[in-house]
Amino acid sequence: MALALLAALATAPTASAAKAKSDVEVTPAMRFAYITTSGSNGWHLQLTAILGTKGRDSIGVFARGPHRQEVQYIGVEGRATEDGAIEAKVPGLARVSVHFEQTSETPVHLASGRCKVEGKSLKLRGVFRGTIAFHGEGGYTTVKRQSAPGWIEVNPRQTCPKPQHLPQAPQKTEEDLGVEYLLAGHEESGRRSLTFEVFGPGVMLPGGGVLTSFVARYEHRRGRVMVLALTKALGEEASVFSLTAPEGTPTAATATPPAPFKGSGTFTLESPSTAAWTGDLSVEIPTLGSVDLTGPGWWAGACAARCTKTFPEGLSVGFGVDSRLP
Repeated sequence: MALALLAALATAPTASAAKAKSDVEVTPAMRFAYITTSGSNGWHLQLTAILGTKGRDSIGVFARGPHRQEVQYIGVEGRATEDGAIEAKVPGLARVSVHFEQTSETPVHLASGRCKVEGKSLKLRGVFRGTIAFHGEGGYTTVKRQSAPGWIEVNPRQTCPKPQHLPQAPQKTEEDLGVEYLLAGHEESGRRSLTFEVFGPGVMLPGGGVLTSFVARYEHRRGRVMVLALTKALGEEASVFSLTAPEGTPTAATATPPAPFKGSGTFTLESPSTAAWTGDLSVEIPTLGSVDLTGPGWWAGACAARCTKTFPEGLSVGFGVDSRLP
């Protein structure tokens, strides 16, 4: 599709026609497959694939546990044909070899607006049959099945006018939004990292209270596959997270997340560029097991109206910014 578009532009008869082409954005027709199944220990597994592709990044595996735990496997090698045949393998972890048997077809309405849609948008439901085998690291879940339900999304080619450039509204700061943020991390050996993140206040409760989000994140590689394992929790702000920032920059904070976390962590600004992160905070992270989230080797930083200068060099933090370690 990309080659065809380039060829069309190269052979445009006039400059005005080429300009007309530059005023539109083209989304190629694509098909996506989704397979869902249950595993042991209360876990659920989903496999997604971009059909008509092969190689890395066309297939992903996602596991969701019973206690707000998730594991994502990104960059799985494999191939997936237009008709829903999928082959993928991660040595020692997963093997998938299935074909799709359709049972129903449902049209999906697209709110196209000014876009030109070339074809029908469909949801094809059915069953994927073959081999679906998965064994999570450390045995957190196991799947061994010969079939699983799923569906294929058919998205037609769309041509849309490019959006007009509008003046950007002034970006709100953490102080404007009442945001409080804490991030602590520990570099593991090799290409691995472990972080603990607090973001609040977050979700508004019907009674007027707010919830604070806690996330423990472990990133590592399994061969050429990136593995991202998470344990999350939500708690009422007043009882689980307190932050002191008398002049806009945090000087102290305490995090006491609810289950499945245990214990608490305390942030103390010792100088403009150094901070202590202490306590007995711990949690169970899938693929890793039980781990301490404070102690020697941990760094920490916090933000209110301003951020402390205690984050590792080169790490960009702030509201709306991905805070994972590079």
